[in-house]
Amino acid sequence: MSNTFPQPDNISGTWSPAEILGEEQDTQKHISIAGRWYRLTAIPEQPYQTSFVKREAERKSRLLSTAVFFLMLVVALLIPATLFIANRAVLWLCIIVLAICMISLILNRNGKTILAGVIITIMFEVAFFLTIVSTKPFDVANLPLYDMLVLPELLVASLLPGSSIFFAALLNSLFIWGDLVFQPRTLLLQQYLSSPLFYVAVVRPVVIQLLVAVVVYIWVRSTLRAIERADKAEMLAHLEHALAEQKNQLETGIQDILQTHTAISNGNLDARVPLTQDHALWPLANALNTLLTRFQRSVKAEQNMQRVQVMLPPIVNALQEAEQQQRPLPAFQHTATPLDPLLSWLSGRFISRSSAPPRLPKGEHKQPRNQTLYEFPER
Repeated sequence: MSNTFPQPDNISGTWSPAEILGEEQDTQKHISIAGRWYRLTAIPEQPYQTSFVKREAERKSRLLSTAVFFLMLVVALLIPATLFIANRAVLWLCIIVLAICMISLILNRNGKTILAGVIITIMFEVAFFLTIVSTKPFDVANLPLYDMLVLPELLVASLLPGSSIFFAALLNSLFIWGDLVFQPRTLLLQQYLSSPLFYVAVVRPVVIQLLVAVVVYIWVRSTLRAIERADKAEMLAHLEHALAEQKNQLETGIQDILQTHTAISNGNLDARVPLTQDHALWPLANALNTLLTRFQRSVKAEQNMQRVQVMLPPIVNALQEAEQQQRPLPAFQHTATPLDPLLSWLSGRFISRSSAPPRLPKGEHKQPRNQTLYEFPER
């Protein structure tokens, strides 16, 4: 969950998705009891980047977790009441329902939401079926129990695909007809069913089942479409916000690159593009910084060469004057060039012209006759 902001983004000028959709504050600041329950019994929360199918599965998982919680709560509250009724099968039925609810929650936490929903709906159907079947003898006053079968239909529509509700309605209708035909009943109900009212007793609950199925199916379909539209709106809001941030990032990155170019053009060879690796223009900035580093080295090398070219004529003149006047070489100043070691060695030395070339080892080439040799005696 993202935070809500009272003002639009100052940089991009757009509203964040949390502002558009009216989301609440970050749940990490305050984990409610429901949040802890979902963490234990439902699949983890899916980020907005995931597909609609995965987020719909998350919604179904949380819905099943909530439904099972209240179902367990109701069953737990009914257990004390079952101690005061004659039908002891209801007590064991409540205990079995609690056990099945725990199993469905484990399956739901492991991502098997459909299987958990099937188990819960089947359990709910069987529980109502057993409650009706175990009511012996069946009387006219028990006929409204058939109307309670719409509750499993609502559970099916909530936890399973919407079309499953018609299968549940058909199953309930067949059960109502079969129960009225084969269920042991009282004499009053026997007389009631022997009259034309038999069709009324059958048609009324069956019509209720089909009517609820159609209405709930339409409601589920419209709700699902509304969720899809809201999901698309949320995705669009996130994309708009991301594009606005990316646009702002590109604009600032381009400005940094232009400022670096301007600084280099003004002679500041130490200027570099101040972008980090998480920036969208980092590859371009890195390549440009590498090029600027090499350019700076090339400029420094060219400057050193120019200094050497400027320093060579005075050095040559000093060597010639020292030879002609037979005086030591002057102390050369520091030039900040590769010539400094040579100049430091020549400073203060005498230059004398050798009268004869030195003897060379056998096998080496002799110096040309017109070449003048110089000796640099020790100081």
